[in-house]
Amino acid sequence: MDANTQTQPDSIRRKTQVIERLGFSKSTLQRMIAAGTFPKPIQLSPRIVGWRESTIEVYLAARAAVTEADTVARSASARAMRIAGGAK
Repeated sequence: MDANTQTQPDSIRRKTQVIERLGFSKSTLQRMIAAGTFPKPIQLSPRIVGWRESTIEVYLAARAAVTEADTVARSASARAMRIAGGAK
């Protein structure tokens, strides 16, 4: 099998790494987990949790898609309002 096509193991990111990567505070991350808007971590030991890198990537891709869709919708709405108001 070619080295480029081999699947790499999914690495685990600890809480501090996730917070640093996403720019959230600890309390924001905890609130998002409790609200169900961020994936729950994997329990690695009684006091240590982590997230699969692939889980974080999926979360970021979903957020990017939502942001892009919102931007497109706002742009279309603004155009419709300009057309309806007779503005060019």
